[in-house]
Amino acid sequence: MPVQLLSTERETLWENITTFFLGERQLPGTYTAVRRLLHRAGYPGERAVRAYWGVRIFLAGVFAVGGFFFVALLRSPVSHMLLLVAASACMGYLLPYFHVLRKAKLRLRQIQEVLPDTLDLLVV
Repeated sequence: MPVQLLSTERETLWENITTFFLGERQLPGTYTAVRRLLHRAGYPGERAVRAYWGVRIFLAGVFAVGGFFFVALLRSPVSHMLLLVAASACMGYLLPYFHVLRKAKLRLRQIQEVLPDTLDLLVV
């Protein structure tokens, strides 16, 4: 009887959202740029990629619903409603990307600041 180590790990909400929309299959190789960006930001592994896409999908939906309710409260015309809902969904979809990009840049800067001291300690 084979032992499955990964089955003991519990999936997060974000991974469940990704599984709901994208299915159980492995994400295709086109997501390697996302995987590299997440790794630079300090989130290595396949689970981080699935969680990242889950957050992006979830926030796009939440922002779209929020934009719809905001426009409904203002009683704007349908053209304004469609524009604001689409803009809100795009903003929710892009926010996780910009957050991870910012974290990757901060982590790279931190590594570059610590590297000379680490090399000095290694030489000594």
